[in-house]
Amino acid sequence: MVDAAQKAMNNSLERAHRSVEEGARALMHLVEETRGHVRKQLDSAYNAKQRELTIVDKKVRLSALSFGHMRQKTGGGMWRSAWELLMF
Repeated sequence: MVDAAQKAMNNSLERAHRSVEEGARALMHLVEETRGHVRKQLDSAYNAKQRELTIVDKKVRLSALSFGHMRQKTGGGMWRSAWELLMF
């Protein structure tokens, strides 16, 4: 009787250990999968902001050059070049 109870207890413990291991593997898989999705979203957001920054940079440079050309045509201004406009 004690042997049967001991065997049942051992079997129950083994099942509990397997259940914990299976749950841990499932959680680890879920974490890895979620991490991959989050990394992709971060990369996409970064790339979108980088494109926006590049567009703004080009617009600023074009505006500065345009202003420099306009200043040269009108013959005045306190800056000598479009580069100086960007610097001040």
